Amino acid sequence: MFSNLKIIGVGTYHPEEEIDNGYFVDHFKKMDQDPSALMNHLGREKRFKAKKFGNENSLTMAFEASQKAISDAGICAEDLDMIVYASDFPEYVSPTNALMISSMLKSKANIVFDMNSNCISMISALDIINSYIQNKSIKNALLVSSCMITPFAKEDDIVVYPSTADASAAVVLQKIQDEKRSGVIDSKFFTDSSYNWTIKMPACGFSRITDTSVEARMRMMEWNQFDFSFLSENWTKLISSLLETNSLKPEDVSLYLFSQFSRADILSTIANLQVREEKVIFVGNKYGYTGPTSPILALNEAKENNKIVEGSYAVMCSVGSGYTMGALLYKF
Repeated sequence: MFSNLKIIGVGTYHPEEEIDNGYFVDHFKKMDQDPSALMNHLGREKRFKAKKFGNENSLTMAFEASQKAISDAGICAEDLDMIVYASDFPEYVSPTNALMISSMLKSKANIVFDMNSNCISMISALDIINSYIQNKSIKNALLVSSCMITPFAKEDDIVVYPSTADASAAVVLQKIQDEKRSGVIDSKFFTDSSYNWTIKMPACGFSRITDTSVEARMRMMEWNQFDFSFLSENWTKLISSLLETNSLKPEDVSLYLFSQFSRADILSTIANLQVREEKVIFVGNKYGYTGPTSPILALNEAKENNKIVEGSYAVMCSVGSGYTMGALLYKF
């Protein structure tokens, strides 16, 4: 008998303001720069951003997504035993954002904690929760993440400013006993820490964030230009290894739910894997890049378009700053 961790509800949230590429072309034209080629490479068309220093934040967005996921699961917030907030965009360091979300939902969950592995946070959290619940009396868990990058993106950064966006995503997970294995099956990770200098937030580090001698832009995200052409090659190796371990081939997988950062690198990866493009769910064209939430946004898109088949496999795959990669095998 297997204790399967299954996704029984999905919810997403985007701020109201939709911005197309034209805005950023005009914005960078004033600096004698043009992001058009990069936007085309990444697959950007539109994205949603919260009003800078407005009423929305990581918690308010997480609350909206969580409510939708709970409703989609057909349970009540009182039924939750565990809440995990997995993101590199906390609204608070203390108390935990998971605790705050629990309060907003009026849940009775006793296990509430935050975790952060940057853009692979939701994939890492699914893996951790799956291990955690095996010997615990936990039935229902909420996993939620937010990407609230608007206050931290430098407006002269031609990579981060036009390519990223704000969003929240949540899944309700349930432990289901079954004679057949399904839900979260397995995962693999790869890290090359030599790229630790490439992306930092805040750039000055938290120990200096209250230092008034530190300029404001050093309290924001710092993206140092680097060559990430390794992405598709190493994604291919990671996914191939994960599938081989589980006696599967790339064509046995029905859905590939990638990080939505770069459409070109996704297409290169599936070409390497020799699978059809129709198996990939890409939403980075209409939602932008939303960090750890992006594979779940793709999952929600697949769900809304009836592309999920019971008994089929999906692979979630992403990459985080520094860099670290994660791939997770899931069976519906």
